[in-house]
Amino acid sequence: MSYEDGLFKEVVKEELIEENLLQIRSSPINGKGIFTLKEIKHNRLFYSIPMNDLRKTPSSSFARLSNNFFVNDPIVLNYVNHSCNPNSEIVLNQKGAFLQSKRVILKDEEITVDYCINEEKNTLIECKCGAINCRNFFYITG
Repeated sequence: MSYEDGLFKEVVKEELIEENLLQIRSSPINGKGIFTLKEIKHNRLFYSIPMNDLRKTPSSSFARLSNNFFVNDPIVLNYVNHSCNPNSEIVLNQKGAFLQSKRVILKDEEITVDYCINEEKNTLIECKCGAINCRNFFYITG
């Protein structure tokens, strides 16, 4: 994984092949978010989540990967905001954990996932995603 000046490399077929795909910016959803610098095709693995900071219990700034594993990624994943109509999802396979596009993601679009998919119904948070199908809340573990 490469990180230089807030720019990240694209993952395609578990290989890093392209620089300057993602960038941290101010988010209309919440604080800072991750935005694309070019279009990402549908069903594309575009970011490999580093697995070097895993825990078996929930903790602040750790995202749930499965029932028993939480990961901290201060480079990208910690800035991915929730949406009730997300453009991405976290996927696990034998090679690791990845962000995958659920549809075409346009240039300059914010990367979002639905926190309710992975998180336990523990702490209720007001949703500000602005999606037409917004549930007005989402859950986080912890």
